[in-house]
Amino acid sequence: MDYPFAVMRLGAPHTGHLTLVDRMLTDYPQAQVLILVGSANLVGVPSAPLSWLARRDLLVRLLVAHEFPLARLVLAPVADVAEAGFCASWFQQLMGAAVGVMGTLPAAYYFGDDYQLTDFTLLVSLYPHLKLEPVHRLIPKSGTELRQALVSQDPLLLDKYQEELALYPHPVQAEIRAICQDV
Repeated sequence: MDYPFAVMRLGAPHTGHLTLVDRMLTDYPQAQVLILVGSANLVGVPSAPLSWLARRDLLVRLLVAHEFPLARLVLAPVADVAEAGFCASWFQQLMGAAVGVMGTLPAAYYFGDDYQLTDFTLLVSLYPHLKLEPVHRLIPKSGTELRQALVSQDPLLLDKYQEELALYPHPVQAEIRAICQDV
């Protein structure tokens, strides 16, 4: 069986990620879907203030709140690599994580359309069978902006992320605020 998966580097999960998950579940109605939660080897830095387990748990809260079928979702960690950008070692890390969890290479790679198809040229050259699936982000949100909302306490940003923050326990919000305050 072929498995699609999305890679979401989650410093702060938000409802914009749900569009990706919904699309994967729709495109593969009979399959489980793998979501690799990135930066599993990073914690306590502004781009990844929380552990991968904490990010996974926050994503699950969002998914449950929106009645997603958790039984069809597999959430697993993927570590970052030292190189910046979309390099061979990063793509190999992603595919290796997918194989490690699902036992096979994925059929498709889903990503938000805030990335360009050309960002994934190397990925497709390394894995020519892979189908790229850009997903239009229906909700213009970002983890960076959510972190800014927590640090700045800007009323407009807090209102924009009201749904997410209602699901973020207060100690988690405080942890993100403390780690990201100097950014």
